[in-house]
Amino acid sequence: MRDWMKRHRRLLIIAVVLTGIAAGVPTAVFCMRGKVETKQRQVRQNTLPLSKMDLTRSVSATGTIESAKVKIVRADVSDIKIKKVLVNVGDKVKKGQTLVTFDKSDLQQTLQEAEDNLSDVKEQNQTELSAAQRKLTEARKTYENQKKEQKQGASPVQGESDVQSAKDALATTKNTQKKTLKEAQKSVREAKKALENCSATASMDGTVTAIGVEPGDSYHGGDLAEISDCSNFQVKATVDEYEISELSKGQKVIILTDATGDTELQGKITYVAPTTGSTLNNSGSSDNSGISGNGGSSSAGSTSSGSSGYEVRVRVKTSSEKLRVGMTARCSMILEEVSDVYAVPYDAIHTNRKGETVLYVQDSSGKQSEVAVTKGMESDYYAEVSGEQLSEGLQILLPTDKTNADVNSGEKEDNRDGGLDGFLNGSRENRGERNRPNQRPDGAPNGMAGM
Repeated sequence: MRDWMKRHRRLLIIAVVLTGIAAGVPTAVFCMRGKVETKQRQVRQNTLPLSKMDLTRSVSATGTIESAKVKIVRADVSDIKIKKVLVNVGDKVKKGQTLVTFDKSDLQQTLQEAEDNLSDVKEQNQTELSAAQRKLTEARKTYENQKKEQKQGASPVQGESDVQSAKDALATTKNTQKKTLKEAQKSVREAKKALENCSATASMDGTVTAIGVEPGDSYHGGDLAEISDCSNFQVKATVDEYEISELSKGQKVIILTDATGDTELQGKITYVAPTTGSTLNNSGSSDNSGISGNGGSSSAGSTSSGSSGYEVRVRVKTSSEKLRVGMTARCSMILEEVSDVYAVPYDAIHTNRKGETVLYVQDSSGKQSEVAVTKGMESDYYAEVSGEQLSEGLQILLPTDKTNADVNSGEKEDNRDGGLDGFLNGSRENRGERNRPNQRPDGAPNGMAGM
């Protein structure tokens, strides 16, 4: 019985072993296949064919479209009622066209009163002057008679001082009358001028973009209307302090708006504010001038933007019927640009152990090598490269993420021969760059170790 149990136990163990072997064969094959696939994944590289492109480095800003030339209509009259407003917002007007008229009745009465006063002054002056001249004549006659009655050589007679007093009185009368006459004449001129200015006219061709009065209002000075040149536009934008130092008058600008779609409008910087906050209205354009009505003028005033940024004005050089005042515009202010140059993403450029700037490339057989280059202009995403070994279509290696197999396999990459991992541990820190997507933390493309 005991022998039978021993034999039965041996058979059971053999069966279990055979079963395990039978089950383990496909598992082993699967594991081996997985390792092969992992190795294949590890050696895959992201590549980019080298090509030429145009690069641009710019400062971006969003602003508002406004007229490049604006004039405010005012009048040199005050305390007078508005009689008629002859235009509406949106109307196109010509230079010299009447926009607003005033009630002339009060001004006409004022002129009549000034003219009457001038006439009275002239009449009164003539009376006073005649009286003063008469007194002087009488004083002289008296003095002459006194001289005849006295003996030759006697002391001066009393009449001599009376003549001098009459002369002084006549001179004083003339001076006083001169001042009085000037004041009366000035009042007449001002009244005539006010009557002549009893309307406001357009000082340039343009479009009425604002009206500040209504019929019946009492006008005490100020803005009557605003005229804008809607065939010439500019963009007013704000740039922060980190970028304003790179901008200057005359720089090229590319402008996009929702109204014009993908069409790139050409522009030029015409004004860069030297300080934040307060800037002059329309100071970005040399065409923005004082604004006048009939006999009145106004210079553009000072306003506070309330922003911590610096104001920049851009003249829109491209004409478009789709543009309107008040639209939002996106501006790219060009700092530097190059055309038809080889360019690669930043992460494709490395520095080897010798301090040389290089690209890592791969030929059709999969062989990888190092190519020395010179780095040129940098845009937001690409950098210009040049070198004797560069050619159109050259496959440039790009950094990739490590696979899990790198960690699970426990294998260590050899950096002793100056591979990418070895030199890039410090090179990216030296360039002040941050890790970008699809890149290992040390900055190296996967699979490039040991080159």
